[in-house]
Amino acid sequence: MTDETPDVVSRARAALDGITPGEWWVFKQSERHDDDPEWVIESNGGPSSDNPIGVVGHGVEQGEVDATFIAAAPDLVRDLLAEVDRLRQQPVELSASMLADAVKAEAERDKARAAVMRVIAACVDADLESVAFMGEPGVVMTTVIRRALDGEA
Repeated sequence: MTDETPDVVSRARAALDGITPGEWWVFKQSERHDDDPEWVIESNGGPSSDNPIGVVGHGVEQGEVDATFIAAAPDLVRDLLAEVDRLRQQPVELSASMLADAVKAEAERDKARAAVMRVIAACVDADLESVAFMGEPGVVMTTVIRRALDGEA
């Protein structure tokens, strides 16, 4: 989409701008023959009832369906625009939530990394030969590692 081509939302808003206000409805024009009736679309916001929004023919069933759709179109377009506006706000909310989760995960990763580095440093600093004379190396190293994880090393 280029700047010259408005998106569908802009086109829909422009199409609604200036239409006959008020509720639109359909009625069957009585002076026509029943085998080919005309369906009239009117609004209580129009200039007068002598000037309908539109007249649709095309046979009994199809004309009524088309006229009913045309009469419903303004409200349908308004409702769809409201839904688009709502959904366009949602990704921003989801992105903020996902960003907060990512920041929390990074902090937990950094905390774990720091704990591992403390354990490595404590193990390097431990004099394994002297530890071996004081007791079992596994038990002593377990103590060194636990203290390092607790931040005491």
